[in-house]
Amino acid sequence: MPSLGTKTSVSSKKLGYSESHFLFSDIAKSNYSFIDSEWCMRKILLAISLFCGTVMVLMAQESMPPAVYYEVEEIGKDLDLSLSQRPNFGVGRINAGDGYAINMIRRTAPAGAIIHANSAEIHFIVEGAGVLTTGGISVKSDDSGSAPANIEGGYSKRVSVGDLVFIPAGTPHQYTLVEDVVGYLEVRFETNQEI
Repeated sequence: MPSLGTKTSVSSKKLGYSESHFLFSDIAKSNYSFIDSEWCMRKILLAISLFCGTVMVLMAQESMPPAVYYEVEEIGKDLDLSLSQRPNFGVGRINAGDGYAINMIRRTAPAGAIIHANSAEIHFIVEGAGVLTTGGISVKSDDSGSAPANIEGGYSKRVSVGDLVFIPAGTPHQYTLVEDVVGYLEVRFETNQEI
C-alpha cells in the first residue's frame, strides 16, 4: 500500500505542466485582481474623503445665522391684541417675509369662505375643534357683497388638536362650525401659480 506521500507524488505526477501552470496562473491572477480592486477602492475612498473634507472646510468658513425662536408670550400678545379688536377671529403674527406668512389663528365663530389665488396654506390644529369645509365654489349669498361667501359643493371635515390640513392655492376654505374655539398654526406660502 503506498504511503500518503506517495499518493501526493502520484497526484502531482498526474498533473501535467500545462495543468499546474494554469492552476497557479489563475491563483496569481485572482490575487493581482484583488490587489488592483483594493487599490482602486482606496483611491475612490481617498477622493471621497478629500471632497468631503473640502466641503466641510468651505462650509465652516461661512457662518450661518442661528434659528429664530418665538416665545409663547410674544405670540400671545399679538393674538390677544387682535382678539380684543375682533373677538371672533384673532391673528398672532409669528413671522412673514417675501412669499410666506406664519400666524397663530384663533376662531370662536364660523366665518365666510376665503380664497387665496396664488397662496397655499397649512393649518395645524393646536386648540379646540371645528368643521373645515374646502373645495367646491365660493358663492355670495346676496348681490350687495356685504354678506360673507359660503362654499357650495365642498368637502366638510371635523378637525381637532393634532390634525394637519393642506389647502392648495385657489381652493375655497371656511370654518363652518366652531366648537367653542378652534386654534391653529397657519403657514401660508406663495406658489407662483395664478388660479
